[in-house]
Amino acid sequence: MKNITPQTYRQVANKIMEAIGENNHFAICNVQDTMADGTKWVFAGTLVIYEKKNNIVPIWYEFNTYDTEGNKIDNDFVFYEMPLLNNRAMLDTMKQL
Repeated sequence: MKNITPQTYRQVANKIMEAIGENNHFAICNVQDTMADGTKWVFAGTLVIYEKKNNIVPIWYEFNTYDTEGNKIDNDFVFYEMPLLNNRAMLDTMKQL
């Protein structure tokens, strides 16, 4: 199981914000990069953007990690762990639905 570090969460959040660009309502994004240890990550998602990017809520997403040979690795990614993307109150509200 690949542990997703705070550094990687920041990296993913920055890439998502770049992909969203000026969009203020809805975004479909597919971003990828490589972690310091050579592990490749790929994020694909459909996102709803609220309150001028203060809250970004996933409708659907996948986060996959791959070793240097391209083999898929399980990981412990949680969308709501990314800094500056989500309001915990929004998560609590969604859990109640």
